[in-house]
This record gives sequence, C-alpha cells and structure tokens, in this order.
Amino acid sequence: MAIHADITPGTARPLGALLLVEDAPDNLQLETLVLRAYGFHVDACSTAREALLLLGRQTYDGLVLDLKLPDMDGLELARRVRGLDGHQNVPIVAVTGRGMPGDEAKALAAGCCAYIVKPVNTRTLARQVADALNPSAVVSKA
Repeated sequence: MAIHADITPGTARPLGALLLVEDAPDNLQLETLVLRAYGFHVDACSTAREALLLLGRQTYDGLVLDLKLPDMDGLELARRVRGLDGHQNVPIVAVTGRGMPGDEAKALAAGCCAYIVKPVNTRTLARQVADALNPSAVVSKA
C-alpha cells in the first residue's frame, strides 16, 4: 500500500492550498476540518460557480471536488478547470456519494487524478489528497 510520507495530524509543514467544492454542509465542514488538521490550507465553497470565481482569482495546488453539485455536474466543472489558464495540470480529486460502476473512469477521463467514494474515511482522506497532489512523494509502507 502506498502512503504519503509525513502525513500526520498537526504536521508542521504546510501540505498545499486546496479548493474544496462540496454542497453538503456537513461534508464540507468535516472534510475542511480533516484536511486543515493535516496541514492543508483549505478554501471551501459549495457551488461550481463559486469555484470558478475563486479559481479566476487564485491558483491552488489541488482541488477536492464533489461530483454532484447543485449548479453544474462535477465532471463538467473538472473539464472547465482544465481549460483555465494556470490550472491545466492542477490535481483534481473527485469525491462522490454514488460510486456507480464506470464513474471512476468518467472522472479520470474528465481530468481527475483520484476518485474517492463517500462516506470519506477521515483517517485516510488527507493521505489520499496528498498522494494525488504529489505522487512523487509517495513511498511504500514498510
């Protein structure tokens, strides 16, 4: 199993700036708290429109993106992010509550680099996101 080196709660070094796009308030709060506890800087929003506005103002090290948003399909948002200047290669982690066969392939085809099915595991979420942001830092578990 691959794990990211140096991913522990309260890590001293920042792991990167994330944009979290999640429309369910409870999931937004939980995922924000978990990712921040592990050292990520997290900006959060609940719609694709808000995400596109934030992405127009700032560059992020990665996005954590719910695939079911109220104003736009998450896959369409991922494709639009790929078309924005400075965001062509930003890692996008897809998160979904559906988890239907073929959905992971669709997410990867839309430009996502990782796929997580809800409910998220609070013990592994930060590691999964860190691995997606920096695959070269992944080491084998001893």
